[in-house]
Amino acid sequence: MQSEQRRNSYEQLVRDRKACRRCVPELCNPADIEGVEDSDHIGPYSLWQGNLDARIVIVAQDFADVDSYCKYGGRPGETVDTNLNLVELLAAAGQSIEPPKGNTGAGQLFFTNAVLCMKKGGMSSRVRSTHYDNCRPFLRRILEIVRPAFVVTLGVEALKSTLTAFGRRTSRSLGELVDSQEYFRLETESSDWSAKCFPRFHPSRRVTNAIRPLQQQIADWARLKMHFSGE
Repeated sequence: MQSEQRRNSYEQLVRDRKACRRCVPELCNPADIEGVEDSDHIGPYSLWQGNLDARIVIVAQDFADVDSYCKYGGRPGETVDTNLNLVELLAAAGQSIEPPKGNTGAGQLFFTNAVLCMKKGGMSSRVRSTHYDNCRPFLRRILEIVRPAFVVTLGVEALKSTLTAFGRRTSRSLGELVDSQEYFRLETESSDWSAKCFPRFHPSRRVTNAIRPLQQQIADWARLKMHFSGE
């Protein structure tokens, strides 16, 4: 896909995201949140890293609740543990990026979320499986536009949504997949593009404190370095 065609396809995708109301009223489209101007990216995470020519795409779960979205002005928070941990994890994989500081989508990578709208009722509010189902076509289109060589998913739901978008399934636990260093091949019948998809744990404070410590996650990501540098 040529750069101009890729940009045009992405701009159409953003317009489609802004027009989507499939998850209303449980979730809120950023285009409908008062007091914060919606961006011209697929989501807030792409304001941090939004390179359409990226070799690596990071797929997180959902971005935030409405209040947190407003608190940080519709952008990834500079002091949020998940974001700071992600910088450290990427460094372990040989990818140096700066924490989010008012970026406008420039960068070497592309970040997105499996669910693009915001939760209501706080960060602990549940995102239902139907919300992932509704957003899955956007996720597949993003990956088909960027055409990365590598996709890294953060957490179980991001992995499930990404695999399902390309007709893949797994019955193994996330821990088993990460420990075995297994990856999945994402591809389409109508394209010569394919990508290696690596599952990883979510780097939130809750996960690093209770499920997969940060130092263990750093070791998990360090094993990606040989893949990223060898392509």
